Amino acid sequence: MALAEVHQLPVEPAAFTVGELADALVSLASRMASQECEWLSMLAEFDRREGWFLDGQLSCVDWLIWKCGLSRATAYDKLRVAHELRRRPSVREAFRSGDLSYSKVRAIIRVAGANDDTDEWLLRVAALGTVADLERAVRRYEELKNQERGLEALRVRVVSAGSDAWRRRAARPGDAAGVEEHVEAIVLEATEAMTAALHPLDAQVEALGGPFDAPVSW
Repeated sequence: MALAEVHQLPVEPAAFTVGELADALVSLASRMASQECEWLSMLAEFDRREGWFLDGQLSCVDWLIWKCGLSRATAYDKLRVAHELRRRPSVREAFRSGDLSYSKVRAIIRVAGANDDTDEWLLRVAALGTVADLERAVRRYEELKNQERGLEALRVRVVSAGSDAWRRRAARPGDAAGVEEHVEAIVLEATEAMTAALHPLDAQVEALGGPFDAPVSW
């Protein structure tokens, strides 16, 4: 029996074989994902046009609660994902084709401001692993980005402190070169310490094939 015929038969699930049930569940899950993507695309456009205002609502979230019966937390989540999908074409296309479940899309969307390369890597992880695998990869990515931001902030603080010292001592002959060497030594030491701290995490992420093999740079 063809799967398309199974979907159209007006019979109870108990009439299907176990194999037919399994095939139908997988196929229907893919179709549900595709329809969810279409719904979210419409939602983002509806919110962009502020269609909810025509119904006397104060926000799209309030409209979703009223018209679609969603909880406030679910409405916020759906709206957030809907708008982020507009900026993530590769994720949106995988979702529309039924290759991604909504749960995996939510995990990917957590990486705000991701570029195309990062999205492609996340999609590979999503294709090969479970939602839990994807969430672990996202957490690793966020940890790395936070550490890189911390290193950059440290560099800025050190250079700023060195500039202040330079201004205070530049008027004294022979002191300027010493201040410059001191600042460079501090920056180098901080860079080496932070890079060493990143190495264990890099190894874990690289095992997943992530885009983190390049050295940390400013």
